[in-house]
Amino acid sequence: FQTFRSSFSDTSSIRFTHTDLATTNIIVSRTSTEVLGIIDWQESGWYPEYWEYLKAKHT
Repeated sequence: FQTFRSSFSDTSSIRFTHTDLATTNIIVSRTSTEVLGIIDWQESGWYPEYWEYLKAKHT
């Protein structure tokens, strides 16, 4: 983590984020592209603004 963390500023904004936004957690209508819901919120919380980017890039 420290290797990646050193690439980002200590002044990053804090944002509320899902932390596990994967296709398996997005419910889409069968008849359109409308997003009906997002599930699996147990790890959500307040994280630095770069958190979703890092998690997606290194997962």
